[in-house]
Amino acid sequence: MKNHYHTIPRGQSRPKILGLTASPIFNPKNPVKALQEIEKLTDCKVFVVRQYADELAKHTFRAMARIIDYPRTPSHFPSYISPNLWEELEQKGVFPHCKVLADHMPFNQNASGDWYSTLKSRYDSTVRALGPFAGDLFLFVHITSSLQSVKEDLAPLYPGLEDPDAEKRQGVEKVLALLDVHKARFSTEGEALPHGWISPKLLALRNLLQKQDINTFRGMVFAAERQIATTISLLIPRLGLPGIKVGPLVGHGQKVCSEPTQIGMKGMSFRAQENIVEDFRRGRLNLLIATSVAEEGLDFPLCSFVCRFDPPKTLPQYIQSRGRARQAGSSFIIMLEEGPTPERGKVEMLQIGEGLAKNIYGQKMDRLEDNSLDDDLAVDVDDFPEDRLVIEKTGASLTPADAISLLNNLCSLIPHDLHTRPLVPKYKIDPMTFRCEVILPSALPVPRDQLLYHSTPSRSKRAAKRSAAFNAVKGLYCLEVFDDYLLPIRRGKGDTVEDVDGKLPIDISSIEPLMEVLVHDAWGDVWESTSPLFFHTISIADWDAMNHSTCTPASTNWRAIYPSESPDIIISLKNESKPSRLVASRPDLVAAECVAKDPYLSKIVAYNTDRGIDLPEDDLVYQCRPLLQMTSTEFRDPNRQKSTLWSEQDIFLPQSLCRWMNMSHDTISFFSLLPPLTHLLSSVYRARILLQKLKTPRLDLDRTIEAFTLPSANASFNNQRLETLGDSFLKVATTIHVYNRFPFKHEGQLSYLRQNSVCNRYLLGRGHVLDLPSFMTIEPNSQRTWRLTTKNTTRIQGEWLVKRTIPRRSVQDCMEALIGAAWLSGGEVMALDVGTKLGLCFGGIKSWQDRYTSVRMDVDQSSPFPALEESLGYQFKNKSLLVEAVTHPSFAHGGASYQRLEFLGDAILDFVTMDHFFNNYPTATSAQLSRARARCVCNPTLAAIATKKLAAHKVLFSDSISLIKDMSETARMFASMEFTEIVDDLWRLDAPKALGDVVEALLGAVFVDSNWEYSVVKRVVIHLLDEVLGYVHPDMPMDPTSEFLLWVAKRKCTEVTFR
Repeated sequence: MKNHYHTIPRGQSRPKILGLTASPIFNPKNPVKALQEIEKLTDCKVFVVRQYADELAKHTFRAMARIIDYPRTPSHFPSYISPNLWEELEQKGVFPHCKVLADHMPFNQNASGDWYSTLKSRYDSTVRALGPFAGDLFLFVHITSSLQSVKEDLAPLYPGLEDPDAEKRQGVEKVLALLDVHKARFSTEGEALPHGWISPKLLALRNLLQKQDINTFRGMVFAAERQIATTISLLIPRLGLPGIKVGPLVGHGQKVCSEPTQIGMKGMSFRAQENIVEDFRRGRLNLLIATSVAEEGLDFPLCSFVCRFDPPKTLPQYIQSRGRARQAGSSFIIMLEEGPTPERGKVEMLQIGEGLAKNIYGQKMDRLEDNSLDDDLAVDVDDFPEDRLVIEKTGASLTPADAISLLNNLCSLIPHDLHTRPLVPKYKIDPMTFRCEVILPSALPVPRDQLLYHSTPSRSKRAAKRSAAFNAVKGLYCLEVFDDYLLPIRRGKGDTVEDVDGKLPIDISSIEPLMEVLVHDAWGDVWESTSPLFFHTISIADWDAMNHSTCTPASTNWRAIYPSESPDIIISLKNESKPSRLVASRPDLVAAECVAKDPYLSKIVAYNTDRGIDLPEDDLVYQCRPLLQMTSTEFRDPNRQKSTLWSEQDIFLPQSLCRWMNMSHDTISFFSLLPPLTHLLSSVYRARILLQKLKTPRLDLDRTIEAFTLPSANASFNNQRLETLGDSFLKVATTIHVYNRFPFKHEGQLSYLRQNSVCNRYLLGRGHVLDLPSFMTIEPNSQRTWRLTTKNTTRIQGEWLVKRTIPRRSVQDCMEALIGAAWLSGGEVMALDVGTKLGLCFGGIKSWQDRYTSVRMDVDQSSPFPALEESLGYQFKNKSLLVEAVTHPSFAHGGASYQRLEFLGDAILDFVTMDHFFNNYPTATSAQLSRARARCVCNPTLAAIATKKLAAHKVLFSDSISLIKDMSETARMFASMEFTEIVDDLWRLDAPKALGDVVEALLGAVFVDSNWEYSVVKRVVIHLLDEVLGYVHPDMPMDPTSEFLLWVAKRKCTEVTFR
């Protein structure tokens, strides 16, 4: 409201806003003034629903709070194991002086910085709330998880070399060995815990849960502290509660954990939170143990049981948590210790305060003047900063108050792997002068002098931090890191998402999945002079015989067949029209035996038998030769023309199932070749009109026909192979354009922009505008009819059109196929020309070499990695590109990381491999081409190339010890394997993603350094993948994982989870 709503001058149209809240109290001491403050800041009036309150109450359920008392937790549990885990760790010298724990405890220290006191406080709190077993369980989980993180950061061990982390490694192993003795005791599965090991409070919760109807149960338990919530979730399976499926839901901390059973005092990652919430919604969990993070802001199903394990401290907490119990007849429980306690008094005050607040809000209050507000409600001057950045083109505006979150959002979009911590801006504030500087992550691909920004003189630390962030956003906007909406990426759906060039997509909401379209008709009324095509008059010698054949119906009178069994006798089954030429009668064969050998004939005989028509025992058998199916391919490709009309494989048909007719060889030839010929002529006509419309006469006509022939045409060719090739070129051409169009955007931003420009929705819109469906060939290759049009043919503005039903998906397929056809017709220049005329984001029709500036030559700079260049088979002119290609995002001491080059190289590698398989395997299907490419470009294959051929793991700049360790282990694994073994076992191999990324980055660097010369980077790709390309072929069987997923998909399963 402060940054946007108040900037609209009074008198102009302002948006009308309706806000709903359960408890709008900012100052419980004076709610009237609190309401006035809300009204002042938001230019609004606050109202309370009074007139219809009773009506609303009839249709909503509000659970009444019920107090459950529990005995006070005893100071000693005599039946519990002695010494407990804490005491044992003290006796063994782990507490309080273990240096490993002191340096790596993943939680905020207290004011004195004493990690031991902080951990002791949390341990004691857990024991008081849950009992000694729970305290030891928390301690075991938290320390084990922390030490495992320490182990991952230790330097890798190499034979014959000194271990730099020997002391730390020894300390970690010592503590883990002590904890391992207790591992079985703290298992989350096992017998129910003795009552003497758990607190009265936890026993009371167990008793409440035992009384629930497990068939309809869905509950939430709120705890005040993170470690108590996570520990309760681990204890529930040991409390004898069958049917309870529990999970924790806690907030984020300084360090997070993705595994719910290992959180301890850590925070919960976003992914883990999403998984828990989704499991609760879908019923895979029926009980959540949560902190305040679940009180509001998340959508949960109606709960039948809500329990405040720790009482609420504020009125909003009380109201929000009770609001979770919305199921009719649900329970809202507040657990309190027996006797008079401060918590009991607080709960009573909250219950009274809710009634008072309702009365106050429901009254007609006398409004006070704005200047009579209490001092504690006054607004800080920093809340109304004077600086403002306004973009005139879009009206977007920014104040320093919003700049910090905007910078955080930008950095959060930078891709990072498991070995890279999330990147964030770093602020340094001088407490004396209130000056601040913000240092942006080096992974941002901006000039190095644009990574540091300073604040203007400020009156507080907060204002200085905001000012520095504000200046950073202004600087990055000038570099186009932020767009004209002051966003790093503009998220949206449908008609709101712009492409790389800023064009809005076409509205496709009215396009149905099956489109009724008008397709160009090559024939029209062939007897009119306005028909697009016309017939040459030809002379047919034996017209009478042809006319007799077509006008005389087939006969079942076998006595009329000439004894000589003329070659003009055509036989077909009674229930179909597939003709065969009579070769000979076979009295030596038994009809029943012939039927038994042919499954199709067996079905016909069984069908007749069910209707009382039996096969005669003495039925005569005819040896016949089937007529081959002729398609338009016979005319497109001379190499695929058939030498004869008849099959080489004879069939044997019982006389009683057949019919016959006389038809000469010439007549058969005429009727066989006319339909595919007319089919081809229709495709040629449509393709020529399309080439005229696009003004691309040099585009190969035959490839254009193939690009617009749909699979449903049942021809011996279709557009699927070209679509696969064109999809790869679409990706690489758009990638090159967006890479150069935005030189300072990072990979995450570039990926999003590219996706908006290559997605099916975008292509469908562009193809719809160009009316591409009107050029498609969907009619099946049938020998029954020669003319592809029907009585639905119409004439519009001088053009003959015919109605057809075409799948919507075909539009984007034909666009990609046409790009593939253009690449095969004229290479890069032709493909860029056609793509640009289709409205795609290719950056224009100029070749890449002519479009982008040449790379400068580093004459005096020696190669930092001569062995790497030799292995690549390429010498870099600009050595800084080589350094950038081997810089991991975790490396904070150099220039930009390899992410932008990897983004470019990924597209190049994808296209080069697809181009290779397309040209070398002309009969491979689209699916086979895609599977072969996937084997070549997947991470294990690239990681093997990185280690075996390039030794890239030895030169990669990285600050991550765990990554260095994983790369070394991967290199040792691949060293003993041949590439053929690696390709065969891809599905079971795992490797750090950074190894595959660096190969792609090097290819991207070669492409840029070679002045965007495709032939150069193609040669390097073929050189690196020579062993793989020599072994991989499209006919290779699928790996077990792919086979399983395909099997699942065929059975309509929409979700698969691997654990």
